[in-house]
Amino acid sequence: MLYSMWGESQEWLVSRSPIRKRLNPRKATETKLKNIAHNVRRIVYLEIMVALLLIGHIRGNE
Repeated sequence: MLYSMWGESQEWLVSRSPIRKRLNPRKATETKLKNIAHNVRRIVYLEIMVALLLIGHIRGNE
């Protein structure tokens, strides 16, 4: 499941449907999914920043 999120993160983030009732198991699932989505955003941001820093370092613009 997590590997498919890695490759298709936009589809996972966009295709979420709202939770109808606030039952405890659904609350726990929603919290876990929010944490996973947050971590995916952080990973993508870090990958972009590393790529930009490497390009700047290669060109000599530190």
